[in-house]
Amino acid sequence: MPSSQHQQITKIIDYVLTINPKSVLEIGIGFGKYGLLCREYLEFWKGDVDWQLPVKENWVRRIDGIEAFDSYINQHQKYIYNNIYNGDALEVFNSIEHQYDLILMIDVLEHFTYENGMKLLKKCLAKSQNILVSVPKDIGLQSDVNDNEYEIHRFQFLKKHFKELSVECVFSSGGSSSLIVLLGKNSKRYHYERILREWFIYLKESLPGFWARRRKITDKLRRADQANK
Repeated sequence: MPSSQHQQITKIIDYVLTINPKSVLEIGIGFGKYGLLCREYLEFWKGDVDWQLPVKENWVRRIDGIEAFDSYINQHQKYIYNNIYNGDALEVFNSIEHQYDLILMIDVLEHFTYENGMKLLKKCLAKSQNILVSVPKDIGLQSDVNDNEYEIHRFQFLKKHFKELSVECVFSSGGSSSLIVLLGKNSKRYHYERILREWFIYLKESLPGFWARRRKITDKLRRADQANK
């Protein structure tokens, strides 16, 4: 099915915003969820484009996609993405000349055999310095949903398989059912930048409440002491 589980969305978009790519290639666009989120947060949230003029001619960032199953491509994806390449990713890659700042593969890699999946990852690393991958922790059994052979689950990719690649990589949890992998020479720096920003937001939101509660409790203790004198 042209979708993916929701628990990982926040962390994936946090990585995207940390990397802040000028160009993105998404492999397996499905319904177009991540293309839309990248478009919204990289274009409008970052202030590159006036939110009152959300027309394709004003897009500043390049967001392209690859989709193997033609029936999944509809008008809304054509609006979100600059270019959509229809075909098998391993074959389509040979015709794409552009170098991307980030390549996304969200709940896609499990649809490849081990051999083809590793080939695809290597092609991605030749096309971009940053690869963000999400795979199910348990792929289970899935057949050709919607008569789409590309929907078949073929291989369970684990941490050890990504470590076989001659590139720096970091792992994080995308909730109870997903493993998120960031590959590239700056992956550790981006990983820790994301964590620092996460902690900063947490402290920014939590500390005012903490000090307010502390003052409230202190005032109650002072009044109680005065009442007991």
